[in-house]
Amino acid sequence: MKILQLLVRRFCSYEIFLFLFFRGLCATAPAEEFKQLTWVTVSGRLEVQSFQEEGNGPVGAWVINLAAPIDIAADPTNPINPKPILHIQVVQLAGFEPAFRSVLKRYEGKVVTVSGRFFAAHTRHHYTQAVFELAPATQQQMQSL
Repeated sequence: MKILQLLVRRFCSYEIFLFLFFRGLCATAPAEEFKQLTWVTVSGRLEVQSFQEEGNGPVGAWVINLAAPIDIAADPTNPINPKPILHIQVVQLAGFEPAFRSVLKRYEGKVVTVSGRFFAAHTRHHYTQAVFELAPATQQQMQSL
């Protein structure tokens, strides 16, 4: 019974869960899971998104709107990310010099495939739950195109 209660809380209402369970369907597809600080490749639309920063008003930050939601696994050894981060759709970009913004501008609004690594937001300048550090090789490749 406890397993059923956990599944219901995780996915939907009791009635919908039972309906879907007995029909052999699932209400949500599991998101792809990534480990924090592991180098990966992801795809999504590159955009500048406006965020409200305390004391400074609206701030623009480069983000990737991922093609599909992801989960980031918990890392019990890291105090920044001791719990999983679930259903991430938008991640802020980090790990580039201010001069690289002109390169990003060329790709704004386009779907890009980039390499880097995820980490949990941990400062007030991180506007999404997870942040994506661009790999140096990705930056070099984007500059050369």
